[in-house]
Amino acid sequence: MASRGITIATLGSHCALQVLKGAKDEGFKTLLVCEKKRVGLYERFGFIDEMIVVDKFSEVDGDRCRNALKKKNAIIIPHGTLISQMPSNDIEKIQTPIFGNKWILRWEADREMKQRLMEEAGLKTPKPVKSKDDIAGLCIVKLHGAAGGRGTTSRGTGRALKRARQGWSSRA
Repeated sequence: MASRGITIATLGSHCALQVLKGAKDEGFKTLLVCEKKRVGLYERFGFIDEMIVVDKFSEVDGDRCRNALKKKNAIIIPHGTLISQMPSNDIEKIQTPIFGNKWILRWEADREMKQRLMEEAGLKTPKPVKSKDDIAGLCIVKLHGAAGGRGTTSRGTGRALKRARQGWSSRA
């Protein structure tokens, strides 16, 4: 496949290696927007052609980052970290091309909007539980936010949920 001078870019978090390895395998140049604290982790991967080092991911639409991405003819591949690190309004203002529909990311970031989208699509979804007092049997509990899968547990009672939440709070 010819990459036509396009560079695939993403934020340096849990999905970055899969995205950039796949892009490299398909013949694209790759670029990682990486927080300073994670440079050591990512610099050892040979399929990452270039890095833009930032203090925080919200700098992705700052002048320095935007200009570097434009110069590289980059397309950003979004994932949960973008959603968790930037408000939807800021994501929608990003001037660098984003793969997919950046306006749908608002729906992904909002649990109630995501639930409505799935219901309108006719998908079967678990019934949301509004209160721990409504737990009558085994249920899966997920904290808000991406967190790379952290914050998911199964509980059978409201009391068990309360204990789990206390444990999550102490680890945060």
